[in-house]
Amino acid sequence: MKKHLIMIALLLLVWAMQAQVTVTVVGTDGTSHEVAVDATGEIYFGTDYMAIMPTASASQLETFQMDDVRKVLFSGSARIIDVRGAELTIMPNPASEHFTVKGIGNEPQLLTVYSISGTPVLQGRYSDGERVEVSTLPQGIYLVRVGRNVVKLIKR
Repeated sequence: MKKHLIMIALLLLVWAMQAQVTVTVVGTDGTSHEVAVDATGEIYFGTDYMAIMPTASASQLETFQMDDVRKVLFSGSARIIDVRGAELTIMPNPASEHFTVKGIGNEPQLLTVYSISGTPVLQGRYSDGERVEVSTLPQGIYLVRVGRNVVKLIKR
């Protein structure tokens, strides 16, 4: 019986180790930043940024400007989604007062706007064509996430 419990514990340990990936982002200045990503987490690449969501329920993204990244190392395997092919579109972009989002569908979906540092700054449920008010946000670059789609928003 004790052998069986030890074997089960070892199998669970191996499974848990495989269910997590450590992503190491090495900056151009030589610094490195490690992010533990579990099996539900995701990594997004845009043309000028990389965003890491450690878990599906994470309230904060880890974001990196690609100009500041020398290399990215993975320990294990991770699902990578190329956001350049995302179906989500934002118009106008850049936006000053509001933007309209397309690609969500008719049923309201959770939309989260993150600052470039990965902090959520706005969240709500929106459908295709609905206006998202951003007039109170300061000027800057933001990431807009709906489901698995992430797009860059420039706020003027």
